[in-house]
Amino acid sequence: MTVCESLRKELRTINAELSLDDYSRCIRHLELVRKWNQSMNLTSVRTFDDMLSKHLFDSLSIVEHIADKPRSCRQRIADLGSGAGFPGIPIAMALPNSHVVLVDASAKKTQFLTHVAAQLNLANVEVIHQRIQDMSISRRFDTVVARALGSVRAIVKLSAHLAKSDSRILVMKGRYPMQEIKELGQQFDCAVKNISVPRLDAKRHLVIITRKKKKKERVSDG
Repeated sequence: MTVCESLRKELRTINAELSLDDYSRCIRHLELVRKWNQSMNLTSVRTFDDMLSKHLFDSLSIVEHIADKPRSCRQRIADLGSGAGFPGIPIAMALPNSHVVLVDASAKKTQFLTHVAAQLNLANVEVIHQRIQDMSISRRFDTVVARALGSVRAIVKLSAHLAKSDSRILVMKGRYPMQEIKELGQQFDCAVKNISVPRLDAKRHLVIITRKKKKKERVSDG
């Protein structure tokens, strides 16, 4: 069984669908991360097998929770603190009709992300070199994703201005973040999904945050 065939089989278990070309592009992305990692600190994960489970499969494990809208719907998705392109680049491949914006404050990392997007011919990817809190409120997204960026409360504080009233903020976590959720505040609704990641023997959870809808005031007839 080839690496691409193995990828295809394992990704079916987490409902992540890719085209045949995308399996090769996933591998190419990991190869580029390994190559650039030799001269700059993109990730502490060094081996190809570990990158496969801890980065690629982990990124794609949340696709089914983003793709609950019709696949023809052109969602705007932000990957905050994208780093080496996880989870944004795999998401862009799995959801080709979406527009995925990779945001990072590091010039070196955004240089790498721009190189990857060009090498993989990802027309639905945009790279922004900017601090999250400095991004314009005019740049609003349907889904905001953050992975290894901080506490749930800190991420919401950083990114709430980028979410529309009906948008979702997805925070990828390891263990169930009970205390972080308690600290979130009453203005948000929160759901937590237990995530299964192929080849990864570790707890993974996805925190799905939405802004509470304001209750409409009752109008008196008299």
